[in-house]
Amino acid sequence: MCPRTSSFDYKLRVIGLTTFWGRCACCGEVRSTHPLQVSTAVGAAGVHLGPNALSMTAQLQHRWHLSKRRSCDLLKDLFGLFLTPGGLVEATHRLATKPAPEHKALQEEVRHCEVLYSDETSWYVGAPGHTLWDFTNPQLTLYCIVAHRTREQLQQIIGKDFLSVLVSDGLSIYDEASPLQQKCYSHHLKAVSRALDSHPRNGEGFLNEVKLMCKSIVQVDRQNFAELPSAPHGAVLQARRAASLPAIPSRPCRP
Repeated sequence: MCPRTSSFDYKLRVIGLTTFWGRCACCGEVRSTHPLQVSTAVGAAGVHLGPNALSMTAQLQHRWHLSKRRSCDLLKDLFGLFLTPGGLVEATHRLATKPAPEHKALQEEVRHCEVLYSDETSWYVGAPGHTLWDFTNPQLTLYCIVAHRTREQLQQIIGKDFLSVLVSDGLSIYDEASPLQQKCYSHHLKAVSRALDSHPRNGEGFLNEVKLMCKSIVQVDRQNFAELPSAPHGAVLQARRAASLPAIPSRPCRP
């Protein structure tokens, strides 16, 4: 077999931008700009990375997890781009501000969607303790990095008057964050499994009924989603779900 090889089609392209500076008797100092400019610096500081190079540096650091120095070495060896780690940090910080308007618009969409799934995980920002919070549905996904994972922070993102369905795990900060909520069935099943392990009669009665109910809900929802993906607010799905589920005891049985 022939060994697999890779080739790079990227070529370093240097674009010279000519801008003009002058002084107007009425306006004072005036300066022309160009769409590719990232600053009005001149001289050595007037050398800028283009959008392709900037996006590549972001991927090297945050997708492939290269250090700043290794990223600079790779840019130099493969593309002839000379960049210091400090310059790379500043370029990355400028790049991070570019999507701010789109991020704000996406947050407004999140606040008015019909259903929203939320989850969170730990995130490193200089030190442990931050949280990456994601909010998603079939139409969009919003990521937010926050210093504190609290109910107040949640309401700052989705709004205090969020009236749509919020789907989450059993984390307590979601409680009372919004009036309409759905908890993850998988988390319920895990909790039931842990309870079954310590139950003296292997979950006879209430626990087994709850387990059957959760699994039945998942199965019915899968069938209904395939057949009726656009039911208004789930009204038809809820009716069919209620007709398909087994009855469960109103309270747990004593072991």
